[in-house]
Amino acid sequence: MQYLASQIKIASPDNISPYLEIFSSLLVFLSPTQQEHDLFTTMAFTEKTSRILQIIAPSIFATISNLSAEQANPVKHFLDPITETLRPFAVGLRPAVPGGRKEVFDMVRSTLSALANWSVGWTSGYVVPQGIDLRCLSVGVKSSGASIMIRTIVDEMWAAEESCAFHSGTTQP
Repeated sequence: MQYLASQIKIASPDNISPYLEIFSSLLVFLSPTQQEHDLFTTMAFTEKTSRILQIIAPSIFATISNLSAEQANPVKHFLDPITETLRPFAVGLRPAVPGGRKEVFDMVRSTLSALANWSVGWTSGYVVPQGIDLRCLSVGVKSSGASIMIRTIVDEMWAAEESCAFHSGTTQP
């Protein structure tokens, strides 16, 4: 899927259509609405969702949004169904970044703590924790300034290093 997305990105308007056709076929195969007992689906709440489509949806949307008008116009009949198929899987992936200064710092702290804790067991095959969104860094810089945001990151990483020093091969005295 990622290979097809990269080919779609660089394809000329004349040869983009076959890549999108193959991509559409794969989406039909991976769509949980098409498969009753799909190996790639999990039950989440009451709706069936595809973990693969959750993972690839953001990058596919980015690829589609970066297509030039010359690339996109001739294959609009492929792009519309692709975006409709992927839309439900991309909705919950990127929550809104809070606007308040305190909430932004809380989000930065929780993000960095989650990443530090995750890095402890990354060789064990743990998936990257959900809710990791580094857009909070840019919001924090805009609301409080770069020096305060850098100080917050350093303080949080220092705290993570003290509690999880073994993950980087260092120990604190």
